[in-house]
Amino acid sequence: MNGWVKLHRQLKQSAVFDNPKLLKIWVWILLKATHKERQQIVGRRTVTLQPGQFIFGRNAAAGELDMPPSTLRDYMQILADMGNITLRPDTKYTLVSVDNWEVYQSPEEKTDTKSTANGQQMDIKWTSNGHKQECKEVQECKEIVLTADEQKFLEVLQGVKGYPLDRVKDRNLYQTLTDRYPELDILDVARDWAAYKMDKPLDKKSNPRSQLNTACKKAMEWGKNKKPKEDTTYTHQRTDLTDLQKIIARKTMRGL
Repeated sequence: MNGWVKLHRQLKQSAVFDNPKLLKIWVWILLKATHKERQQIVGRRTVTLQPGQFIFGRNAAAGELDMPPSTLRDYMQILADMGNITLRPDTKYTLVSVDNWEVYQSPEEKTDTKSTANGQQMDIKWTSNGHKQECKEVQECKEIVLTADEQKFLEVLQGVKGYPLDRVKDRNLYQTLTDRYPELDILDVARDWAAYKMDKPLDKKSNPRSQLNTACKKAMEWGKNKKPKEDTTYTHQRTDLTDLQKIIARKTMRGL
């Protein structure tokens, strides 16, 4: 397959980029996806592929990527949970669709805004995982500036299956929890909660942001996820040494 694909620079700031195997699989997926509608024969069936789709066979793909099939399966599911791809399994194969392919792999550069049918403006901006998200607002959609810790917090939440990620709400949530529980490492609490959700997934009735607040309360009660105390030993040693040098200097001056 000839041609090329686009990679946005903000991919460097994503959770995908931080994991070498996940990054390898993600780039492989982009290269495997078809860039135009075409038909593919699978067994005795003819499958019509749309741009951004390809037929995935775990064993064959594992051979191409030089990794165990079980590892590849787990990483593909992670990318699906993150919203990068959609998996549609069949009896003999899985159809993989790259989400928002037409938005960020378009053959031509497009302007940042375009008119919708009802006259609203649709602004496109990049999210942390290298995708574009669409903001349907009449007024300009302002860029959200995140600190490094806020970005990591959002990436943890993004990895939780079924979490309704909202950059504004969840940035405010991080700031609220940080102010409410100054002794806690909120990132550490979020990671523990995300790990717990792997066994107890969210459902339609779940209130995940309330659950995070409860997790912080329990961490305070149990004395977990506390921020490490600063070690002031070195500072005291420097102070003592400075005082000693002053004493020696005064005695030297008196001797003169």
